[in-house]
Amino acid sequence: MSFLHGLAIVAALSLAFPDDPGRRKLPEQEVPRELAPKTITLQGSEIPLSKALDELAKQTGNRALDRRQAKDDLAIKLDLRNATFWQALDAIARAANARISLYEKDALVCLADGPYVKLPTSYHGLFRVTAKGIVLNRSFESDLHLCTIHLEVAWEPRFQPFMLENRNGALVVKDDKGRPLVIPEMGQGMSSADRRVAKEIQLQVAAPPRSAASLGLLKGAVTVVGPGKMLTFKFDKLARIEKREEARTQTQEGVSVSLREVRPEGEGAGAIWTIGVLLEYPAAGPKFESFQSWFVNNEIYLEKDKNGSRRKFLPNRVYETDESTDTRAILRSRFGDDPAKNLVLGNFSDWNLVYRTPGKIISIDVPFVFKDVPLP
Repeated sequence: MSFLHGLAIVAALSLAFPDDPGRRKLPEQEVPRELAPKTITLQGSEIPLSKALDELAKQTGNRALDRRQAKDDLAIKLDLRNATFWQALDAIARAANARISLYEKDALVCLADGPYVKLPTSYHGLFRVTAKGIVLNRSFESDLHLCTIHLEVAWEPRFQPFMLENRNGALVVKDDKGRPLVIPEMGQGMSSADRRVAKEIQLQVAAPPRSAASLGLLKGAVTVVGPGKMLTFKFDKLARIEKREEARTQTQEGVSVSLREVRPEGEGAGAIWTIGVLLEYPAAGPKFESFQSWFVNNEIYLEKDKNGSRRKFLPNRVYETDESTDTRAILRSRFGDDPAKNLVLGNFSDWNLVYRTPGKIISIDVPFVFKDVPLP
């Protein structure tokens, strides 16, 4: 298992699941200021859609793209006052009669062709939870009559969570007569956020009476684990490094990154560069585990400025060495020319190395409440 996977386990075991029997809830004041939702105020009856999206990015720090087939810059009416990103985007989509698309290949939030459909929605800070659908089914073999509720949990694009946990124990469901529905005993497991901006989850409860027309109350919570902030380490003007004493080290918030290997394989066009990085986390912190794996949004790349533009060079491969321990990991990345993108390595000194890794990992409880959700 790679260190990139192991780091998320640190997060889960240290903050979301400590050794004591009860899971420690992270107090609201411990959520970093960087993750406090920024709001937008925008009012007018003839606002161009492009301007609305630009203001959304400017005021909240999150950009949504217009990927409708018709690129007309229609004028929309908005009355946004201290709205969060998701509240504002829903209002913009409604005014433009567009859908919100959250599953693009490039993990971006987009407006897509409509029509706009109003969904049961619950907002909480960085998060938006929507009820996508309800399915009633019956198993003849087990004689169970179940109601499966499909929810979508979305987060602001600037936040990159590692995983989500469905808090089954916090779930309360009642029918339209106020009668509580039985919630089957099910384990609570973590699922990867998959480097996206949204994740669909399923809740199961006993099916309501046939006379029920809606779920009068659907209340629960999801736990999201992710970085309070991402740390960026930049090593300018690379040079060959072959000895440990030549290593270049940077430390931020107790996390150290050491550039300890920069060496070429081959000459000229077609050369391969191997770059080795040592990551060290505080010894007093939790230990890395290997029995689970969750993807983490660590990132390494080469970067250089040329003719006023910045070029980014991703590695062909990243792998972990056998020298890793529970608080340190050594990663090696291999970079090669990419003729398709007109990227040529050239000289070491032309490039900077950038490594992004999480700082403090936090666990956030995301409550949701829905009322009068129609049944099929």
